Amino acid sequence: MTFNPTFTRVDSIQECADLINKPHEDYPQRIEATVEMIDFHLLNDRITESMCKAIHGHIMYDMEPRFRGAWRREVAFLRKCDGDIIALTPPFMIPGEIEESQLFTWWFDDIIDKSDIIRWYREFEMIHPFMDGNGRVGGVIAALASHNFFNDGSMLAPCQ
Repeated sequence: MTFNPTFTRVDSIQECADLINKPHEDYPQRIEATVEMIDFHLLNDRITESMCKAIHGHIMYDMEPRFRGAWRREVAFLRKCDGDIIALTPPFMIPGEIEESQLFTWWFDDIIDKSDIIRWYREFEMIHPFMDGNGRVGGVIAALASHNFFNDGSMLAPCQ
């Protein structure tokens, strides 16, 4: 499957949160929660599993409680660019999938260029660890990583 997300560089948290949420049918409902998560986590220097789950739980505040901040427990179906549909096994059922991908041992200091951030986002989206909200959570983490990388206050926002 070819999944090549595009990103744009923005100068404000508000603009970043807007772009992260724009592709979703409930837009602009979650912009404020997205802004809060970017602002709250700006000083972190790495991604942790608990950080990722906390971001999800906050942004997806109205999701059924058993799904907020919890790994997907059911098969998800993803439509490929060529129209085929593939089934994704729940991440917790595949030994080491999340750990081996290094999604949650990634220090922002290890970023060499912005392609590292885009590669991380693509891998996160392909694992699709949550029932819903993966694009938003991945977008927040990409924004945080790029904010640390650029050192000028700007950040990358996915713009699908």
